[in-house]
Amino acid sequence: MNLRKYLIELLKNNTGEDKNSKEIKTMQQNEIYEKLHADYPDITLKKVRTCLKNLVEEEANLPNEEKTICYEERYGRKTNYYYNKSSTDISDVELKYLIDSIMYGKIFNSKQAKSFAKRVQNLSGKNLKDITPYVNDSFGRQRFILETDVLQNIDIILKAIKSGQCISFNWNVYDIVNGKVETREIYQATVKPIRLILNEGRYCAHVRYEKGRKIYTYNVDLMKEIRIVPGFQDGIREEEIQRNFERAEYLLQTPYNFGGEIKTYKLRVQKKYFSRLVNTFSYGIKIIDGTETEKTVDVRIKATKRGMVYWLLHHYDVAELIENKDEELGKELRDAVESLYKRYCE
Repeated sequence: MNLRKYLIELLKNNTGEDKNSKEIKTMQQNEIYEKLHADYPDITLKKVRTCLKNLVEEEANLPNEEKTICYEERYGRKTNYYYNKSSTDISDVELKYLIDSIMYGKIFNSKQAKSFAKRVQNLSGKNLKDITPYVNDSFGRQRFILETDVLQNIDIILKAIKSGQCISFNWNVYDIVNGKVETREIYQATVKPIRLILNEGRYCAHVRYEKGRKIYTYNVDLMKEIRIVPGFQDGIREEEIQRNFERAEYLLQTPYNFGGEIKTYKLRVQKKYFSRLVNTFSYGIKIIDGTETEKTVDVRIKATKRGMVYWLLHHYDVAELIENKDEELGKELRDAVESLYKRYCE
């Protein structure tokens, strides 16, 4: 049996703050033992003492308000144990955020989103339902198309990562099929998953191919018929590929999830629209000393070429590239501008 689990459950149900009297209800070791022993005769007082000791020691370095199992101390001995409900309680506002993330995210279809959100509502009371009244049929359809069970795919990928196995799947793209927007299969792939990342509201998987050290990115919602298959025996260790990986740095340097080599770019940004730059690159922005004027400021940022092209085309009205040592980036920008000019100006 799992003594730890039953002991915590016992304290959770029988101790803690009494909202009516505003007193703390506690239990001593002997009381805990007697209640547990009544249901589980194999439990001994010694086992209960050891379990309590381990639980307390695990949280010894936490502030009192964050500890799960609290106690009173008398004459140097721990006594009167109780469960600190505030350490695990989730407020209605926090639950609202979770529900909104579900309802407005890009991971669930409409049916899944409403089902999940209603289950979250059931974790609390009437107040949560009052502040999330849209968790019903009036919400309507999600604003995006989703055919895949993303969480099921994630579950399979996590199992493959944990067991060191590979995954095989059919890779799809969005296309027009019989006059409707649907997914179309492009090819079948077998890869070794390395990590999962949530970016721009979508899960993507970082993977490698057999005998390859280069990391490729696949959006999980476009992976179909995914299954676990035996892992590669090519001698490459994923620990080496993942070394020094920083999730936040990756998301800053690969805007819009475009992979590729990271390079440094110098931009001149209009100060009144500086928030646009911060929204994408956050603390990855380096302001160049002495360049700030009343209207503009020069900065350095790190990004991939494709990510930089995409960002500049979206924000051409607030930023310009003032130092470019990447010839391919310059060519892509010129080709894009020329194409737009021919399309709309000639």
